[in-house]
Amino acid sequence: FVDDTDIIHINMKKRETINEVHAALTASVRSWNNLLMATGGTLHPDKCFYYLMSYYYDERKQCWLYEDHSEDCYYDIELSLPDGTPFLMKHHSVEHPETMLGVATSPSGSCRSKCSCSEDCKGPLDVLIEKASDCAQKVLGSRVNRRQFWT
Repeated sequence: FVDDTDIIHINMKKRETINEVHAALTASVRSWNNLLMATGGTLHPDKCFYYLMSYYYDERKQCWLYEDHSEDCYYDIELSLPDGTPFLMKHHSVEHPETMLGVATSPSGSCRSKCSCSEDCKGPLDVLIEKASDCAQKVLGSRVNRRQFWT
């Protein structure tokens, strides 16, 4: 059983174009999909998504910004289910948060639109702090002793 697997592609030895990155990512994801099917597993399309990231320098703002390729169908990744049914992986903008292990986050650090914390939230770290505080309050208010808590 495999769940919440992340495949990260980055080649630190050469400067890749967005097309090269997309081709390498597509090959990696298809290889993983084929391996899962060969061992009797399958991807769940509703849980599959990817971020394709590249940057450009904005002269006016004097900073690096993410380019958004999420609406460009040229960068789609099509996979197949074991019965041969094709599906497209969801391609998100770097600002789009996904919930993984109970925390909504995105490559840009945004948790907006999925975050239930306050308006002055700084992102996923605030959500984790909130969850840890809630857990601590529950433990402090229970009859669990120190030894039971850690086992």
